[in-house]
Amino acid sequence: MDDGLTSKQLVRQTNGKLILQNIFNSGVTSRAQIARDLSLNKSTVSSIYNDLMLTGLIKEVGDGEASNNGGRKPTMVTINATYGVTVSLDIAYRNLHYMFNYLNGEIVKSGEIRIYQRDIHEILDIIHDLIESTLPKIKSEVGLMGISISYHGIVKDGQILYSPFLNLGGIDLKQELWKMYPHVKITIDNEANMAALYERDFNDEQSTENSITISIHKGIGAGIILNHTIYRGATGEAGEVGRTLTMHNGKYQTVESICSEDAIITAISDEYGEPLFRNDVVDLYRKSNPIVIKRLDLFVETIAFLMYNIAKTFDTHSFFISSPLIEEMPEMLNAIDEQMRMIDSSIPNVYLIDDADKATLLGSCSLITHRVLDMMNYDLHFSIN
Repeated sequence: MDDGLTSKQLVRQTNGKLILQNIFNSGVTSRAQIARDLSLNKSTVSSIYNDLMLTGLIKEVGDGEASNNGGRKPTMVTINATYGVTVSLDIAYRNLHYMFNYLNGEIVKSGEIRIYQRDIHEILDIIHDLIESTLPKIKSEVGLMGISISYHGIVKDGQILYSPFLNLGGIDLKQELWKMYPHVKITIDNEANMAALYERDFNDEQSTENSITISIHKGIGAGIILNHTIYRGATGEAGEVGRTLTMHNGKYQTVESICSEDAIITAISDEYGEPLFRNDVVDLYRKSNPIVIKRLDLFVETIAFLMYNIAKTFDTHSFFISSPLIEEMPEMLNAIDEQMRMIDSSIPNVYLIDDADKATLLGSCSLITHRVLDMMNYDLHFSIN
């Protein structure tokens, strides 16, 4: 038996998670409705319901409507969102993006802090100061329950195996956070995986059971959802699509050396003859600058072929792109989609994630909420407030 539990205890534990999942995903429900939804007898639901009430994870919110047959009005119940708080952090190249959430995913506070050219020790101090200065201002019953880190690199089992732009100097980021906050859950995962989790758990409009999220920032990565689960591969490198090879100017180069946001802006800056930033590139594109048009045409063609190959490899239902640059020029998305359909008209639709930074943090919020609730293998559906 798992953890020494008897069969009866395992059944009760499983039913407890299913009931908590039902309450979370329903928003507001009742014991009778839970019993109907899960085909459980009312005594089982009531017993576990009472246990959950004692934990503080759920709360009653008044009476609902009586049935058509009359009788007592049902007591309605929901997740006790303010029971605890989670913190999601995205350590990007120039900024630390952060978000504080209640247990239902409600955003309490979010923002960013400049960390350009800061070392890992300084960044850890910034994280500590941020949490310590913010938590006392947030009303909750137990305070901080979990911290989730979105990292731009290769991550396996919470360990950062490859860090492309931040020298960790042998620092174990997870251990350092545990030293600061030894009683909370800590998760670390790849940024593209977090964006994919956002689409899986916050998106009610498209099928995300099998989906690919392409993240285009300083590098290029993919969050791969197969059968509703993140696919990481044997060593955590399953989504490193930016490091795949393509032929350009007569030689093989990595896709991200041509098509990452930094690569695009650097190449345009070099040919234009002066340093440019994202907004400059967008402005020049709007003015039909031939240097920018040529480079973005290459970007569209290369990304379209990359996504076509991924679609054929994983037989995905839907595609999402997380890219601040494309957010500024959404017609690029249409161009990529058209290029893919010129190759194969049966390719799934491509959708752009609005506000890529926020999406990554919300995906991170989903991951840590699953962890603190001990619901890693259960679907939880969030709404955006």
